[in-house]
Amino acid sequence: MNTNGWHVAAEIREVMAGCQFARLGGEEFGIYLSGMSRAEAELRIDLPCRSIRDLPSAHPVTISIGVAHLDDGDTLTKALIKADEALYDSKRTGKDKYTFHREASAPGARVGVTGEIAFG
Repeated sequence: MNTNGWHVAAEIREVMAGCQFARLGGEEFGIYLSGMSRAEAELRIDLPCRSIRDLPSAHPVTISIGVAHLDDGDTLTKALIKADEALYDSKRTGKDKYTFHREASAPGARVGVTGEIAFG
């Protein structure tokens, strides 16, 4: 990740304070949200999209996000697969947005998020 990428990652970490956040590699990251309704998760997930879009930059920077409800018994691998499927739906349908995995979220759900930062 280049210097701009670290700056963007720091911005995401700041706006998602209180959530577990990890860089997965390259420009990809993961965030874990717990105990939120789908509506609450949407409000939190929209924060990095808006924040990154509004960052001053010589080149446009966008963020695409995939969101997945984690079922009891889901492994970390399964959670990442579901979130990645949603991430690629975001990228295929216009980028600079978030998309939920096909499965519905229950109230108070655990939610896994993967995202990818795009530069220029």
